[in-house]
Amino acid sequence: MRKRMRATTKSCAGEFTALRIGKNGVTGEFIAEAKEQIENGGGVKIKMPRGLSPQEKDNMAEDLARQTDSIMVDRRGNIATLRKK
Repeated sequence: MRKRMRATTKSCAGEFTALRIGKNGVTGEFIAEAKEQIENGGGVKIKMPRGLSPQEKDNMAEDLARQTDSIMVDRRGNIATLRKK
């Protein structure tokens, strides 16, 4: 199932909006913007700060998916891809 989701992500790569988590971390404004982009555009790629462990990045991506009512499609390095449910 994960391979099929990756294929979907790769075929729609140009349709994703990029967002970056800044120094303030994940704020209410960031969540609202991510939610809006997911609803309007279908998905976002979120760049997480460096220096986090892989487990912390996974947890952050899963929390973002839960808060934005979306699905985490993929996480590679510092970038997590979220799309509509």
